[in-house]
Amino acid sequence: MKRYIYFIILLFAFSVSLDAQIYNEPLDIEFNSVMYTPGDTVKNYIVMSCTGVHYRDKKTGKKVSDTWYLEWPLPVHTSMAEGQLEEIFQVGKGIVTENKAELFFKFAPMPQYEKLDFCPIPLVQFPLEDGKEWTWNIEVIPTSYPTEVEGANGKEWKLIRDTTIVESVYRVKRKRDWFFSQEKDFIECYEIEAVGNSKKGETRLTTYFSPKYGFVHFDFETVDFRRYVFDMRRRFFVSPDRYRDVY
Repeated sequence: MKRYIYFIILLFAFSVSLDAQIYNEPLDIEFNSVMYTPGDTVKNYIVMSCTGVHYRDKKTGKKVSDTWYLEWPLPVHTSMAEGQLEEIFQVGKGIVTENKAELFFKFAPMPQYEKLDFCPIPLVQFPLEDGKEWTWNIEVIPTSYPTEVEGANGKEWKLIRDTTIVESVYRVKRKRDWFFSQEKDFIECYEIEAVGNSKKGETRLTTYFSPKYGFVHFDFETVDFRRYVFDMRRRFFVSPDRYRDVY
């Protein structure tokens, strides 16, 4: 009888671990970022904020049970305010979908990272195991990218609409250890490589995914031979009040 009870407890604990979610609560995740371009390297950091607020379907207005809003502030431009240099930020938005079958991010188009729209999206399909492959297609409609054109009174900015289908193939390459600076320890991750193809050209994305912490490393290779590398440096929970009445 004791063995039976012990087995039930183990089974319950295992099922809870399978159902545990990573991005469904208010959470700030900081990433070191490096952009490599031909002849230049730019280092920075960004913060991705998980809101814990359910995404609402645009047609029905109903909450989607396995999808939440994401936010991250991105610099738009700098200005002088009262003699002080001020950096103006715009809040980028997106969604994360997380359930027993898959987990993926979808980011809203942002001019600073527009080339990433043609890369494979961060995506895993469960269960993960070495050598597993899957495909994923996404329609990219960048409607928010201003482009400078000649107008009636000289140069002006115009939004360009263009639809592109990105066809991506994902493959789990191996398990690997990755050093998490906040924990000062190595954590086990799956290394996942994705190749995307579209009319814009070939792109790539390599991610490291931890079953406990989610995506900890992104390495995007764009159609114009740039690389954007993001490494998680720390994560911390925040108050749900931050997003109260925001959505």
